[in-house]
Amino acid sequence: MKTFSIVLLAALLAVPSVAFGHSRHYQSSTSHSHSASVSTDLLDNGSRSIDFKGKRVIIKYDSGTPRRVEVNDRHELRVDGSLVKLDPDQQKLVGEFYEKIQQLVADAKAIGLEGAAIGLQGVGVAAAALTGVVNMLFTSYTSDDLERDVERKAAKIEAKADCLEAKADRLEMLADEVQDIYDQMEDSIPELRGDI
Repeated sequence: MKTFSIVLLAALLAVPSVAFGHSRHYQSSTSHSHSASVSTDLLDNGSRSIDFKGKRVIIKYDSGTPRRVEVNDRHELRVDGSLVKLDPDQQKLVGEFYEKIQQLVADAKAIGLEGAAIGLQGVGVAAAALTGVVNMLFTSYTSDDLERDVERKAAKIEAKADCLEAKADRLEMLADEVQDIYDQMEDSIPELRGDI
């Protein structure tokens, strides 16, 4: 299920920029300024949703307390709107969490864009196959020629897809790291434990 959530995140981050060039819910720049909302089981069992607003990561809980946790680019932690005073070890965990989740978002976006590009290349292979069928009707182009050409193009796409799958596996490992860090934050920071 975590892989599905990561792919969903990648798609949400990539599709607007690929399909529409922009979206009122998603803006991106090199300064990590983006806004997206993902209901996911990336953290835990699906009882939380993660929003990315500007340089803030916002975790909303479906029930219990806390209801909202926010971490910003200064690695400040707010729980239900209140700034939490952190000791150095807690501060390090919050900083690691923020940086890793930003990396996760950037990597997911890149994978989503690359996946969309591979998908478009697949459409190109299908179009080339259709063109090949038409050529078979009116030229000396044979079914062996068509099969050879399509297999050659498909092999290139398959190699790219295999590379993308390896990147997705690394992304899943990064998501596991984010989960582990958040678990450590919950263990270390009493305000995060609440009554969930």
